[in-house]
Amino acid sequence: MTCIEISPQITQRNECIRYDFLLSYPDNRDAVHVFYEVFGHSVDQPDHFDGILYALVFHAMGEGLDLKLAGSATVEALLNLKEFQLAWSRWLPSRYRPINIEASHLVERSPAASNEAISAFSGGVDATFTLFNHAPSTSGLHRKLSACMVVQGFDIALGNQRDFDSVLQNAKRLHASQHLETFWVRTNIKELELQDWENSFAAQLASCLHLFSQRFSTGLLGSSEPYHALVIPWGSNPITDHLLSGSAMKIVHDGAGFSRTEKVDLLSRRSGATDTLRVCWEGAKQDRNCGKCEKCIRTKMNLLASGIENPVCFDEPLDPADIDKIHIGNAAILAELQSILSFAEDNEISGLWVEHLRRRVRSGIDGSSKGQVKDLRPGLVARLGEI
Repeated sequence: MTCIEISPQITQRNECIRYDFLLSYPDNRDAVHVFYEVFGHSVDQPDHFDGILYALVFHAMGEGLDLKLAGSATVEALLNLKEFQLAWSRWLPSRYRPINIEASHLVERSPAASNEAISAFSGGVDATFTLFNHAPSTSGLHRKLSACMVVQGFDIALGNQRDFDSVLQNAKRLHASQHLETFWVRTNIKELELQDWENSFAAQLASCLHLFSQRFSTGLLGSSEPYHALVIPWGSNPITDHLLSGSAMKIVHDGAGFSRTEKVDLLSRRSGATDTLRVCWEGAKQDRNCGKCEKCIRTKMNLLASGIENPVCFDEPLDPADIDKIHIGNAAILAELQSILSFAEDNEISGLWVEHLRRRVRSGIDGSSKGQVKDLRPGLVARLGEI
């Protein structure tokens, strides 16, 4: 055996559907157990296991081992996975190489689901923007969003039930205010640390969305970087996210026409849309924003650039001195800071915080000899570590 064999099992419980996947390896290492638990009303089992293949593709590419699923997968998913691997193996050839993926049964065309969409929802800026961009109350042409999915095991640890319950209740209130259903998933796929999170987070989110493909034909992923300032490679991007689709569910990369600050600016015009933003993943309390980490400081600047000086979602307003302490660990963070600065300059926004931001951007990525950042507005596509 030169492959990772995947053996699935489904258990129907009163409150949830549980998916268990046993991963067997060709060497002497122990088998690995991956699980998903799906909660919410009107959840039906899909007729395929496309999701687990997306969840493990980076792991298998990194190990150089084929994937062999003892179950069904859709033909479209397998075709997309071939192209998906070609992109990532070109971007990071020292890390990933294409592998073969096969399933014991192929689903040519899955039964048509409704034309409704479900969106991944973390409570952050990108997810909240996608919610309001396609909610039933939104005017104009938009996707038929009718539900959102919250995941425990990604930014909130499986063992932290108290904080997850708090986040879930806040999400339910926001979703209900927009006439949307709430579903939630518990999974250990991230905590197993089988693969690089920065490369694989969209694929792992898509693995959860595919669990709802019997009812929803579209899964929405809120974009990270805008079209005019893409960071490649990055775990979520408009080049490869659509390749996370299968025959039963289309995955859509949503919102890349807007920078993060532009998203916040638009959200600031919707009543209460920014009040419940939860962007922090470094703080001790995972159900709220610490206010001091890189992402919290960056979001405060997004809000300040949009005219919100004392945001409800933070305990304290921005201290410009905190900008100097931001750790810029990769090109994606640098691109986000440059985007805020560009927004401020384009809109003639001045102030002490803008000067602090300008100095921090000029200093570049921490530890990088190539510290000077280029202007991202003309259409720069930055590679990690090469900006």
